[in-house]
Amino acid sequence: MNQLPLNNKYTPQFPDLDSLFALEGEQVTTAKRRHVIKTTIDKQTYYVKRYMRPGTGLRRFLGRSRLRAEWENLRYFASQSIPVPDMVAYGEQRKGFFKKGALLLREIPDVVPLNEIAQHEIFQDKQWRHDVIQKIASYVRILHQHRFVHGDLYLRNILVNMQSDVYFIDCPQGKKRFWPILRHWVIKDLACLYKEAKGLFSEEECLYFLQEYTGHLALTAKDKRIIDKVVKRNCQSLSASEGSSEL
Repeated sequence: MNQLPLNNKYTPQFPDLDSLFALEGEQVTTAKRRHVIKTTIDKQTYYVKRYMRPGTGLRRFLGRSRLRAEWENLRYFASQSIPVPDMVAYGEQRKGFFKKGALLLREIPDVVPLNEIAQHEIFQDKQWRHDVIQKIASYVRILHQHRFVHGDLYLRNILVNMQSDVYFIDCPQGKKRFWPILRHWVIKDLACLYKEAKGLFSEEECLYFLQEYTGHLALTAKDKRIIDKVVKRNCQSLSASEGSSEL
């Protein structure tokens, strides 16, 4: 079954899945399951993710592929008014188990991953940092209120620009979770953010994030229990990494 939903505006340029695999450009990343290229068509730059395998574990045989999860999650973010890259084309071809698939994203001009922003002068602007923190907290709160967890919420998967706009990208592991495991995944999302953010932002700014995320100017006992679990998770991860480095 060959399936490629397309934005009608771009159908003449990308009529089918083969047209996405035929595109050539600059190699951005490469891995066993997928590779990403950057290409320019009619003065517009695109990123093309091409998958040759569905994923690891049960994804090879059951449920949606990693690629399908990624585009469905980006669509979900957009439906919740969370900014994401413009998806121009996406689809997969199945013959028995997953065969191949591709996702075409329009480049967002002048953005950088949040984990690299400290190199830019704008990072010294306290108001810029304040606005970025507020937006990230708001977007994460919206997801968690809908029982959706990202699963890979590292700063490298958050893009920002000089106008303090924030975009979420790369979410193939995200999905809705329910009790009793929902809290575990919420803590994981917050711990992923905190792990890197504590090296970029001040303690006061991290507290501001939590206030915006919880909606409480004065953190409640429940909020503090969540913070304790986030910090504990990071300490356990640090101890594990230190122990493995000594082997």
